Amino acid sequence: MDAFQLIQNFFTKMRCNFCSHSFSPDDIQLIRQHEGIYIVNVYCNHCHTQNGVAMVGVEIPGQTGAFPDPELTDEELIRLAEFEPIT
Repeated sequence: MDAFQLIQNFFTKMRCNFCSHSFSPDDIQLIRQHEGIYIVNVYCNHCHTQNGVAMVGVEIPGQTGAFPDPELTDEELIRLAEFEPIT
């Protein structure tokens, strides 16, 4: 299973904000992907409603380092580095 399929699978555990129908993998469309960052469109095909756009970072095994975050200071990055990544 590739990273985009994992993202689609993640969103299938959620429901539409408007009709409460569960999302299917087809409801999650890839807009753009670059170096482990995916921008996806979340659209409910059941009620034909846009639910939003999400930016999802996927850590690729074997690569080190985190995605740079321009909003965090160096001190915050050091403090947060002690925690395990969310999987």
